[in-house]
Amino acid sequence: MITIGLTTWTEHPGLIGGETRKVRLTEYAGFFPLVEVDTSFYGIPSSSTIEKWQSEVPENFQFILKANQLMTRHDEGKEEVDELTRMQAFRDFKKSDSAIGEGGTVENDSLSISAFLHSLGG
Repeated sequence: MITIGLTTWTEHPGLIGGETRKVRLTEYAGFFPLVEVDTSFYGIPSSSTIEKWQSEVPENFQFILKANQLMTRHDEGKEEVDELTRMQAFRDFKKSDSAIGEGGTVENDSLSISAFLHSLGG
């Protein structure tokens, strides 16, 4: 089965009749059954943020978390980051992924990330 959604939910004014404001998650969820969360690339969401998202969507709605830039090494050329910090990003992502998974609404954006997280003991 192919499921279609968009990246982020705030930037699609066509869903709200072209209004010049950010689209709310509840509005977005009325059109699509999933969303790619690209903010996790810049910062891994907290459990309270995830719980808030989950409270705003139907039970079967899915969040696809974009891997954090420390995990994908897309931060290279910026501030120096040691390997322990990178490994902590994987652990934090796993914790975030688990928090969403408790609600049954998460998909990883890469099987290799899932395999790596599993190797950390999950």
